[in-house]
Amino acid sequence: MDIRDYEYIVAIAEHGSISRAAQQLFITQSALTRFLQRTEKQTGVPLFLRRGNQFLLTEAGRQYVETGRVIMHLDRQLADKLAEEQRIHKSLIRISYSMGRSDDFIGTVFPQFFERFPDVEIKARGDTSRKSMMALQNGDMDLVVVTNVEKIPGYHYIPVQKSYMAWPSAAIPLF
Repeated sequence: MDIRDYEYIVAIAEHGSISRAAQQLFITQSALTRFLQRTEKQTGVPLFLRRGNQFLLTEAGRQYVETGRVIMHLDRQLADKLAEEQRIHKSLIRISYSMGRSDDFIGTVFPQFFERFPDVEIKARGDTSRKSMMALQNGDMDLVVVTNVEKIPGYHYIPVQKSYMAWPSAAIPLF
């Protein structure tokens, strides 16, 4: 079942009416009626008792709606968690730099960067140029500053005195 299936049945239950539920869901009354008929056929049990235009839940319908609400809540929680993860991921930059460059970064680059981008978190580590490039290729780093390395196709290099900053070509430049 699709999450929309639960939303439709819950809306009918909450409104007690196909027409009001259809209005809330921005679909036609006939489409919602066909959906309900198809769902009841698939489940093999009626979900609602019909009394004129009023729809009352059967016991099976009550269980369907209760479970549907839980599933809809879990779906919203998952969507919120994924959105938060995306927000965090967008505001985190993983940087590796040659150990000899630590004074440059800690004393010069990082303070200027944080002044310009206060909401961005940086995870930085000093390492050898070779290990930094391997981490970049493995996707463990977003940006590396390396010295004396052979340029690898698919990465964007910017000369910084005698060092290079490198990141995957598909990535969006930071500065």
